Amino acid sequence: MIEVAASVAPPPPSVAGQGFMPLISLPYRQPSPLVPHPPSHLGSSPFPSMKSRSQILLSITRLPALAALFLTQVLASAATVYKPFTPGHYVFSSAPDFNTQDLPTFLNATAANGDKVFRGVQRSYYWKDMEPTYHAWDFSKIEAELALIPAGQKLVIQFSFKAWDPAGGAWAFPDYIHNNPAGIYGDPHATPSGSGPGYYINSTTGNHYPFLWNQNVQNRMKEMLAALGAQYDDDPRIECINMCESATGGATSGLNLVEDDEYGDAIVALFIGMKTAFPDTRVIQYANFPKSQLPKYAYNCLLYNVGWGGPDIVQSDVVNNPDSAPSLVGSDGSPGTYAFYWDYWNFSGVHSALYQGSTYDLTIGNRAVKGAAVQNMDYTWTPQGFANNYLNATQALHVNYLFWQAQFDSSHNTQIIDFVRTKVESDGPAGGVNQYIPGDTTAPGNVTVTQATAANNQVSFTWTNPGAVDYEGVQICRSTTDPLVGPSSGVVKWAGAPQTTWVDTTVVAGQHYFYRFYAYDHQTPANFATGVSAQILTTFVSEGINDGWVLESGENTNVGGSLNSTGTGTSALTIGDDASKRQYKSILSFDTSSLPDNATIVSATLKMKRGTITNNPSSFGAIWVDVHTYGISSNTALETGDFAANTTVTKAATMTYPASNGTWSTGSLNSAGLNAVNRIGRTQFRVYFNLDDDNDAQADFIGFYSGDASAAGDRPVLEIKYR
Repeated sequence: MIEVAASVAPPPPSVAGQGFMPLISLPYRQPSPLVPHPPSHLGSSPFPSMKSRSQILLSITRLPALAALFLTQVLASAATVYKPFTPGHYVFSSAPDFNTQDLPTFLNATAANGDKVFRGVQRSYYWKDMEPTYHAWDFSKIEAELALIPAGQKLVIQFSFKAWDPAGGAWAFPDYIHNNPAGIYGDPHATPSGSGPGYYINSTTGNHYPFLWNQNVQNRMKEMLAALGAQYDDDPRIECINMCESATGGATSGLNLVEDDEYGDAIVALFIGMKTAFPDTRVIQYANFPKSQLPKYAYNCLLYNVGWGGPDIVQSDVVNNPDSAPSLVGSDGSPGTYAFYWDYWNFSGVHSALYQGSTYDLTIGNRAVKGAAVQNMDYTWTPQGFANNYLNATQALHVNYLFWQAQFDSSHNTQIIDFVRTKVESDGPAGGVNQYIPGDTTAPGNVTVTQATAANNQVSFTWTNPGAVDYEGVQICRSTTDPLVGPSSGVVKWAGAPQTTWVDTTVVAGQHYFYRFYAYDHQTPANFATGVSAQILTTFVSEGINDGWVLESGENTNVGGSLNSTGTGTSALTIGDDASKRQYKSILSFDTSSLPDNATIVSATLKMKRGTITNNPSSFGAIWVDVHTYGISSNTALETGDFAANTTVTKAATMTYPASNGTWSTGSLNSAGLNAVNRIGRTQFRVYFNLDDDNDAQADFIGFYSGDASAAGDRPVLEIKYR
């Protein structure tokens, strides 16, 4: 909107019998430190329209050393836990009746992919209606309209104290302020202060505005907002609340009722009051005028975590022709409201703004939420006009919420719906608007690495992504020296959100690699998860030439008497006893020399597939596994001495009992067994039942396939996870 001149209204007649009660002032929230804009996203900005923030770091001038030290902190928003974020396109209406202007049609419109075209509705609610008499709150209209909004769609409350009646003479703030029988809500510079009418007249529209710079008026509005916040701050159906535009209606120009600075201070006090009342809801100030106050508005919006917005996304192409909207774009030395959204035009008056004697980057950017409206005057009802509205909103302003004002003409409403539908169908539910969550400092959860397999001079990874709505991807870091503890170095891969697999083909055989996965969101700069180290799985197959069974020489001799290392059938490996009450033990051999010398072995699992069974060996008890570094009996080839030779670790694992032929018996090594795995040569295993024989003079044994099995899927394996 543009600023307009106004004239002073005559004093209204007194209102007999109107009471007056003491005023309540809401406390302000303690501000967070103001600090410079983050330099980039993941080290390089994904937004080509934004300049490098390294060029616009905070510059301190003419400040005492202590104040300068305070101000050199990084520019950040106050920590706030918000409701879920629903950016996108919203229909806007200020019509008295919810069912006019085709609002149900807007809200029920769907795209071809099934998404709703509009995420919800922005509605104007007037102070006068919500406080019809002093300190009497009435939210019945909001309640009634919330019931009309389909489940899953949101309401944006536009709180307004301004009337837009084309006939003039209307007001949108309470009668007790407008008529001012208490004599305290008028011009604070009048004599006595606050006397006279409780309004001034906008000379263009003829409507009445309150004296916002009157502290008594401010106190009443803050109490109104506090009551509204108590009702709706925790309501998940409320997406956002915004304060109506900051334009004065002539109070600082034609009327000269107040100086720009005093008026600007009032606007700041009121949007801080709104944020105080709505700590868990996103708050936006429509900030357009006076231009001299825009740096003040931006500074305090960033300080108090209040968003930035405005009532007009014009139909001219300001991306390529900024001079087409000079009052909104402004210039390098006198930036307009558009420039503060994103500093698209690289104005020094934004990124190096002088405010209170110091220089700040006052670009709102992704540090606060942004929303703006295409209003009646902004439509041309041509394809190019819609395209320009959208281009300005998404490229110059990077809004999170794009509000489209509904019309009383159904054919025009159809045009709006059809245009927005194309954006939702091409770009998803948010329809191409900025989805970055402003003020978010919470990282997504870690990815879950489900597989990391080393084979054939490459490492293959599979993972599942976290469920965070703002998850953007995972940064994979690799090191050959030590475990990684942060995402700042060793980056080998960025994997975008849909991706869940990656193969590292740049590895060198025999080299040990550490991998760590850091999930990140789409903030600027990104919030990184703590990271999770990948445990690489490598699988070794038993060497058929060195594995087989050894049979005891006689009952209770505990000496090997015979062996078989060439079996290829279902009992090439055997445990149990024979009819002569002699015990079978089996030896498996794995060449584990390809493990990195400094690998930390996390787990090792031996797997053997059952091929056959004779009688009933289930009474023989546990199936034990001994582990030896290098070859049992000091030789990797199978020997009868392997039956009783000393091993590095005894009973390092217990194998499961395989229930049927074709099932696997598995056992995981204990910590001593893990330490016995040989990183420079072979690791051998001896497998046997706890009971040597059952004295029934019949063979009772389980047969397993060996490394010589004809089918690769039948051969014993050793699965090792390491990092």
